Amino acid sequence: MKDITKKHIPLKREYKPMDIITKEKALGLLEKIIKEEEGVSYEVDSDWKTWARIAKVRTEGIFGLGSRQAKKLDSLVEELFRANYSHQRKSDGKSILAILTSSYIEVQEFWSDESIEETVEPISEGANNKKVGVGPHSSDIFVVHGHDHGRMQAVARFTNI
Repeated sequence: MKDITKKHIPLKREYKPMDIITKEKALGLLEKIIKEEEGVSYEVDSDWKTWARIAKVRTEGIFGLGSRQAKKLDSLVEELFRANYSHQRKSDGKSILAILTSSYIEVQEFWSDESIEETVEPISEGANNKKVGVGPHSSDIFVVHGHDHGRMQAVARFTNI
C-alpha cells in the first residue's frame, strides 16, 4: 500500500526584494568567495558544487536576482555542473572567478562609499523650500517596486535611498 502521508510538494522559489547592500559588505562577500576558490578541488564534487552554489547566491544577494551579473554567473555555474572532467570544471571555475573578480572591481570603482543611512544633500521642494533627506529620522519615502530585482536595486542605489 502506498504511503499517502508523505506527499512530495515542490517548493515554490519566491524571492523578496533584497535590502540594499553596502559597498563594504559587497566587497567583503566578493573577497571571501574569491579567496575560497583557492581551496576548491575540482575533483571532489562537494567542494566545487558548494563553492559554485555559494558564489551564485552571494552574487544574487549583492546585485539582485535577474541582474546581468547574476545571469552571467548562473550560466557559468550551469556549464560547470555539466562538465564531465576535472580539467573542464577547473576551466569553468576560473571563468566564474573572472566574473567575480570583475564584479569586485565594478563595486570598488562605481558604488558609492556612503552608507544608505546617511543623509543626502538637501534639495528644495516647491515654494515652501522644505528640506528632504533620507536616513533614520526621515519620514519621507520613495518606493521602488517591480519584479526585476536587479533594476530595483539599481534605481534604489541611483536615488541613494
